[in-house]
Amino acid sequence: MAGPEYRDIAPGHCTRRKRFQGGGLASDTLITMSDLARLIDATDSTDTRVDYPEIVEEFLAMGFTWVGRVLLEPTEGTHEDTAANYEPELKAKYLAHCDVPTPILRAPDGSAFVDVSWFWDAPSVRIRSELADGSAVETNRRWENPPGLPTQLARFWRRFDIGRDMTKRSTPRGGRSIEIAATRDSATQWSQHQQHLERYAAQRGTSVSPVTDLEQTIDIAQRLFNHDAAVERRTVGLWIPLLLAYGIAGVALIVALGLAGQRSTAIRIALLLALMTPVIVYTVISKVRILPERWRPPFA
Repeated sequence: MAGPEYRDIAPGHCTRRKRFQGGGLASDTLITMSDLARLIDATDSTDTRVDYPEIVEEFLAMGFTWVGRVLLEPTEGTHEDTAANYEPELKAKYLAHCDVPTPILRAPDGSAFVDVSWFWDAPSVRIRSELADGSAVETNRRWENPPGLPTQLARFWRRFDIGRDMTKRSTPRGGRSIEIAATRDSATQWSQHQQHLERYAAQRGTSVSPVTDLEQTIDIAQRLFNHDAAVERRTVGLWIPLLLAYGIAGVALIVALGLAGQRSTAIRIALLLALMTPVIVYTVISKVRILPERWRPPFA
């Protein structure tokens, strides 16, 4: 299929869910769902904006072909609700790009698809493949900038390791292998993905499941998004028992001292724990943010 005619990006207004009219597979058809967001077919949208069209053209020049375009849409609320969690400058950037349709291109041999989108003032270029056993292979271009963080998390995550963050959902033994392509060259990234795909398929003793249409790419991308959310939920789930253990241990110590007749010591310990609590909370949230691979939920 032919791609859209490019025009410059203008600020978007993501204040309500968009629906697009079109023939064939209706563009407002819900393909798959998750608890947080869903991907919809935006191929027939009249919005012709494309982020980083020069990168799209690089892949087309290598023989990739258009499959369609997609949008990530919140299942509850709006993009405006999401943007409310950011500082004004980040909010403006998010709203300017959150409703730009993402192009999906198919590899010449059908072994992969690529999507190109905006990621905090730089391109996000992800090449993905599905294997016959349901596992996934991703070779993603290294981010040039760390992601914008909601205000409440920004103070906890000041030291940001892009390499670790981009691979924190990778679980090769669990059916999802993510590698980073430290390049701005699309041909180099594509070559790295081909090698990555061949190596991982051999490790699992399986073969590639060819990309056929947009519905298939949406299904794969939605599964990957759902897995992203599962990893984050498990990470946050570790904060609660750690903080509970700290609280229970502190209370138990104070009670034990009180029962032993050491009231003054118990009071001093209580005051110390009260002073230390913000430090403990900060330490847990800032340090426990990337799970060891063996603790990550499997993908396939």
